[in-house]
Amino acid sequence: MNKETHIVFSIAFSIAILDSVSGGIKADHIIPIVVFSVIGSRFPDLDLRYKHRVLLHNIIAAFTFSFILYLALSIILSRVEYALSDLVKISTTSFFLGYSSHLILDALTIKGIAILYPVSHRRYRLTDFKSTSRVLNTLIITLSAIILLLVLVT
Repeated sequence: MNKETHIVFSIAFSIAILDSVSGGIKADHIIPIVVFSVIGSRFPDLDLRYKHRVLLHNIIAAFTFSFILYLALSIILSRVEYALSDLVKISTTSFFLGYSSHLILDALTIKGIAILYPVSHRRYRLTDFKSTSRVLNTLIITLSAIILLLVLVT
């Protein structure tokens, strides 16, 4: 997938999941959701130069970096005189959902991902599309827009 598709899908995916789980999203949570889901969606591609779609394209890395983010935000925001435990949870969850959305989209490509690395180096894929497929990228962006509209309307 191209980077724009990853970004748009991560926002729609995160908002839809958080909205359904929490029964609605607070207005002051929208910015952290968008920011951290976008960061999460871009994070796996930090391995572009070394073992791409292996080193960071797996569920263990998603949990590990989400946990590190949770700890870092907890420490940083614990010094602020504002009740930010919700913000830490929302931000960390959004990062994890953005990260997961990236893995889902890359699993839709012919190259697949090593979702169980380092336990297994085997790559898994769900379809045979190329990541540069205009059809797939357009379909995902359109689906993301529909998801966002449905969340806003309901």
